[in-house]
Amino acid sequence: MKNLTILFISLFSFSLLATPLVPTDPEHPGSLVYNYDYQKIIFEAGNREIVFYSPLLNNTNQKVPLIVFGHGQALGYKQYEESFIHFARKGIAVVHPQYDRNFFDRKWRRMAADYNRLVAITINKYQNLIDTSRVVYSGHSKGAYIALLAAGSDNLPVNLKATVLFSPAGFDEELLQSMDSTVPLTLIRSKDDRIIKRELNFEIYSKAPSLYKQFIEVENYNNLEAGHFFTLTKSTLFGGNDGPTAFHHHGMWKWLIGATLDTSLDNPYIYGAETITSGTNKMTHEILKSW
Repeated sequence: MKNLTILFISLFSFSLLATPLVPTDPEHPGSLVYNYDYQKIIFEAGNREIVFYSPLLNNTNQKVPLIVFGHGQALGYKQYEESFIHFARKGIAVVHPQYDRNFFDRKWRRMAADYNRLVAITINKYQNLIDTSRVVYSGHSKGAYIALLAAGSDNLPVNLKATVLFSPAGFDEELLQSMDSTVPLTLIRSKDDRIIKRELNFEIYSKAPSLYKQFIEVENYNNLEAGHFFTLTKSTLFGGNDGPTAFHHHGMWKWLIGATLDTSLDNPYIYGAETITSGTNKMTHEILKSW
């Protein structure tokens, strides 16, 4: 009987570690309380695929923020789709632009120009839906590198609300300095990222001309290592069969939604007290800020 009790406690403890820390406050950006259903539309522009997610609105006069998300190397929209659907159901449109031509594409500035071009096509196509004053550029790894270049390119189609990047894989000194210094920049990496070195991401943070910039380093969650892939499930990056983990709710989802909703660097989930919370009182992430 004693052995059975120990086994039960062990299994119960493991289930607690494996269960996502889901926010109970319905106003929290990572909560699973939704006001909208969503639609997903795939279309092509110049032999490039654009995947667009948007909330289904009752008010046809309503306009919504837009998150533009660049994929990592050898990844596509399906690896991030769980997050994209969450954003759409929270009332935020998402576009996944296929900025590269293939796996071996290394023409970084052209990819950045294509990123902007595909965003411009999407905004023009859905101009009655998208609030162009609330556009956030984002991406992961290679996609974060391209989003960073795009933010400093001369064909940027809108004035950005913010730039939120997950482990950018590189930068271009000239285009970095061409970025609008008034647009807040958030760089996010894992302390255990073995693919992209801390020195690279910190160099981007140090050299960026942004007046309001921050550098967030993510701690490991219990039973879940936050490596370069910011493992949000145990099966795939940013989405998968095992369902979302704590990092969905208290990391990527919170930061990106907070950035779209911010008014004057006062949103608590991206620029305030809740920025580095992880859903557990025993752990917080580390942050450097310029203000």
